[in-house]
Amino acid sequence: TRCWWCRRSWNDDNNKRYDKGEKLVATSDPTGKDGKVVVPKLRYGHYVAVEKIAPVGYNLDPDHIPFFVEFEGQVVEVTARDTVITGGVNITKTDREDTTKRLSGAVYNIYQDENNNKVYDEGEKLVVTSGKTDKNGLVSVSNLRYGNYVAVEVEAPEFYELDPEHI
Repeated sequence: TRCWWCRRSWNDDNNKRYDKGEKLVATSDPTGKDGKVVVPKLRYGHYVAVEKIAPVGYNLDPDHIPFFVEFEGQVVEVTARDTVITGGVNITKTDREDTTKRLSGAVYNIYQDENNNKVYDEGEKLVVTSGKTDKNGLVSVSNLRYGNYVAVEVEAPEFYELDPEHI
């Protein structure tokens, strides 16, 4: 769900961006499940749509969307594209008794934590399997979409047992 401001652009140069001081003329309702929103009747003129609330898991759209109303009853359609919030995780594997000892060779499955209980539950979606931890005990996983995840060790370092705890 996202909301938009529509601002009337009165600038002589009509730079197609919202500039401080331009009049707010409408605030939309949130978008529907179809991603669409209707802004109430707008008069003839140049406008700029500015996103003010992004959908959960998406970055706020930095673009200002210009449009022009030419005649009474005209419905102008514009398209906006938000980008997904992504991030990553760095996992450091250490010896349980001596945490200064970094361990190479551990591999993790990263699951979507769909019920947000901080443990893997059977049936939760496997997102990615990490590579092996390096000589510093580190493995990185990137390009994870906005959300909650659980890491489960699926391959232990040599001479170690699988860690039963979920991260």
